[in-house]
Amino acid sequence: MKTKFAFIIFFELLSLAGMAQKSIDKEIRNLEQREVTAFLNQDYKTLDKLWDSNLTVNSAKNIIEHNAQEIKNLLKAGLIRNAEMERNIEEVLIYENMVITMGNEVIKSMEGKIVRRRFTNIWLKSRKGWKFTASQHSIICE
Repeated sequence: MKTKFAFIIFFELLSLAGMAQKSIDKEIRNLEQREVTAFLNQDYKTLDKLWDSNLTVNSAKNIIEHNAQEIKNLLKAGLIRNAEMERNIEEVLIYENMVITMGNEVIKSMEGKIVRRRFTNIWLKSRKGWKFTASQHSIICE
C-alpha cells in the first residue's frame, strides 16, 4: 500500500513539474516576442525591463557588445536598426533559473535587404523576473 501511495505521489509531482515547464515555456516565448517588438519600435522602456544591464550579444556583424546601454546606443545610432524581424523559436530548454531559446530569424534591413540567421538566446531568472542576458546570432549562408 505504501509503495502504491509513493508511486501516486511521484507521478503527481512529475505532472506538476511538466505543467511548470509548459508555463515557463509560454512565458519565455511571450517575452521573446515582446523583445522583438520593443527592439523594432525602439521602445527603450520595455527593453530596459527585459534586458539585463550586462546583456552580452555576439552579433552577426562580428562584434561582441557587453552591456545593454552599448546595444541601445547602436540602435539609437541606426547601426543595428531593422525594418522587420521574425523570430521563430524551435527549441526552449529550461534549467531551474536559466532558459535557452534556439531558432531562426528573418530580418529585413532598413534598406530592404533580407537576412536569414540562427540565434541562441539565454534568459536568467532574477528577483525582478526573467532577464534577457546573452545572445548569439549567425548569418545563414545561402
